[in-house]
Amino acid sequence: LKNYSAAELHLAIGLGLSKEVALIHEMNLYREGKALYEQMGDYKKALWFSEKYGLYRDSVTKAETALNLTKLQAEFKTAKKTREVNELHQKNLLSEAQLEARNLQIALAGTLLLVIAILGGLYYIRYRQNKKLNERLQSSNKEKEGLLHEIHHRVKNNLQIISSLISLKGRQSASPETNEALQQLAGRIFSMGLVHEKLYQNESIQTIKLDEYLTEISRHLISSFEEKERPVSLQLNCQRVEIELDKALTCGLIANELITNSMKYAFTPEQ
Repeated sequence: LKNYSAAELHLAIGLGLSKEVALIHEMNLYREGKALYEQMGDYKKALWFSEKYGLYRDSVTKAETALNLTKLQAEFKTAKKTREVNELHQKNLLSEAQLEARNLQIALAGTLLLVIAILGGLYYIRYRQNKKLNERLQSSNKEKEGLLHEIHHRVKNNLQIISSLISLKGRQSASPETNEALQQLAGRIFSMGLVHEKLYQNESIQTIKLDEYLTEISRHLISSFEEKERPVSLQLNCQRVEIELDKALTCGLIANELITNSMKYAFTPEQ
């Protein structure tokens, strides 16, 4: 409406409020500020708002991309495990059917000596076939476990790369709010990547050692926040517990939030 003084006032108020709400609102206000000063003919301020909008847009876009990638990887892993469970269930059903057939053959063999001899030969042949089949299944299971270890290793490496890129972007960011958001995102991705690292290091691909997992998360987060003039002493009292993958990931994300908030808000300047 060409009331530029009122527009500038509302823009300043909006920017102050958006810092307490979300980065996306602050980014949108920088875009509106660019349009306002272009209309006013103040292209120096318009350029400044345009650069701030570009920085926020890049930060938000990369953060959303990293989260989407993590979600897709988690969905892929869940679907793969579901297929493996279904395959194992089918194999168990097949084994039970084979055992029932063998018991029926033995019962019928008791009626006639000739039938006993014939069924005995058939049973021996079936036994050899089952033995070879079991050996092939064991070999196949070992190969699949090796492939799963390799997948966890690759997922861990990819998540570490994403975490490093986010941390690098955070150090380059001119906005403390963006830096803080990226640092929290990097901590969450580190917690996810550590789960996959523990899985491929373990003999079992079903569970991980919760005490070792939480210990490494704690040390990583404290080292990322710690200041030399005010060092924080970490004392751990963890029981040796093994836990399933999905529960371990949930515990890791909760621990990440708790430790991050503690490092940010628990200590006064005198402590």
